[in-house]
Amino acid sequence: MTNKERLLAYQTSLVNALNENSFKITGIFSHDGQPRKYYVNPESTNFMMMITDDYDAYEFLEKNGYLKKDMCQFCGEYPIDGTFKFTEPSYGIKLNICSSCHPQGISSSSNFQNKGCMLVFIIPILLGLSLLLMF
Repeated sequence: MTNKERLLAYQTSLVNALNENSFKITGIFSHDGQPRKYYVNPESTNFMMMITDDYDAYEFLEKNGYLKKDMCQFCGEYPIDGTFKFTEPSYGIKLNICSSCHPQGISSSSNFQNKGCMLVFIIPILLGLSLLLMF
């Protein structure tokens, strides 16, 4: 199984768990402001940001053992040892990632918060907000 296939299967299992337990996407990731079911977009790089945007959904997945700590949340590399992390900006949730997805290969023990990497996620969000505000 390739990393991409592994990641897609993992994301699909998370989506199924959330949808089966009546969680809905709200806020910026709902695109039209209406609650909607979770979904997997294989071309998207911000899947985990969509989930961590709803802390209750993330907490549900974590408490019920759905989240994999030994797999990179961005590319599906497996196994990883949890040395590298991405800190999600809304709630400060730390996601385990591989060294390839970690900017500059800096270990989480250096207190580096991956702030430069947030631009990858913040810019599309800001663009989406500006489009919503135009209407």
